[in-house]
Amino acid sequence: MPLLKHKSLGKKTIIEFSGAEMTAAEAKILRRLQPAGVMFRKRNFKGDIGYEAWLSAYQKLQADVRNEIKDSRIIFCVDHEGGKIVRFPPPITRFPYQFYWPEDQISRVASVIALELKSLGINFLLGPALDVWSNPSNQAIADRAFAKEPDQVISRAAVFFKSFAKFGIVTCPKHFPGHGGTVEDSHFVLPKLDSTLDELRACELLPFKMAINFGTPCLMSAHIWFPKIDQQNPTTYSKIFMDDLLRKELGFKGVLMTDALAMAAVTDRGSDQFVSKLSSAMVDIALFVGNDCRLEEAVNFSDNLEMLVQRDKMVAQEVEDSLERIDKLLSGLKSFDCVRLPEAVLEEHNALAKNLSSSSLLSGKFGIATDKF
Repeated sequence: MPLLKHKSLGKKTIIEFSGAEMTAAEAKILRRLQPAGVMFRKRNFKGDIGYEAWLSAYQKLQADVRNEIKDSRIIFCVDHEGGKIVRFPPPITRFPYQFYWPEDQISRVASVIALELKSLGINFLLGPALDVWSNPSNQAIADRAFAKEPDQVISRAAVFFKSFAKFGIVTCPKHFPGHGGTVEDSHFVLPKLDSTLDELRACELLPFKMAINFGTPCLMSAHIWFPKIDQQNPTTYSKIFMDDLLRKELGFKGVLMTDALAMAAVTDRGSDQFVSKLSSAMVDIALFVGNDCRLEEAVNFSDNLEMLVQRDKMVAQEVEDSLERIDKLLSGLKSFDCVRLPEAVLEEHNALAKNLSSSSLLSGKFGIATDKF
């Protein structure tokens, strides 16, 4: 069997660090793994020390990552949705959730978010959420969605994409095939939905079709079980969803990423079977992030994958195809320096956010960002 043209199987992972500084153990793993990139969360920033001070520490963390990853093409990504899902300390702007952005302000908000992320060296956004808030009892998405109807999600998200694209930051829309119809939250349990494929085609899939037609290079999967569609597998490692539906029916050619693998909905992330299922489902990047996710698990994933490649020609070809897609994504990435934004610019941004958040409908919607989401 011929060797893979791409030998860095760690490129099929994205990882995160335990704090605001890279430890020696983390640096050693990073050198060995050579992941596609790094995700930043609240714990990776030194809060309450002032903008200039925390930005300086964060600049060093990014520089340390570049020093250990021997590839100039590195994903620096973050969840950044507004509401409670804002990782950066002040004065970075905290907007309300996207459900509350007025139609005529979406382009402006998207531009502000993109400008601030670019100033922080972020070249990859884990978002926006394209879920349809179709279930009023939904606990995972709710007002993280753009709207409650698919046509409204499509029209509002289209404005976001067009404005955001001008800044050169890659977006990774989520959570395919749609998380807005669930009751349960996949952070804590595996949600179950009795929807049929035709029902998904009529609602949940429509915003993702728009994103694919727009040319999105990346999509994120959800951890949901649809027993009427795939009796055996949750969506993350379901060939029916990720290959037959997403790639063959909807024509998605880009990189498919898992949602965070620390979620309770996914419990076998370190097993050989899990690695095999991800590969056969044509999933490209495993997101090894979350409070219950360790860097060692990403290494184990890479090692298990290497063993599978060596003994299974079909897996080897699937992995080679996956690495080709990842390589194309990385080649299209831009690299941004961390820079301090002028105080006047940030004051203007925060004034806009305050104005959007002033409605009584938003009362109590915002709190301290946690690392659970």
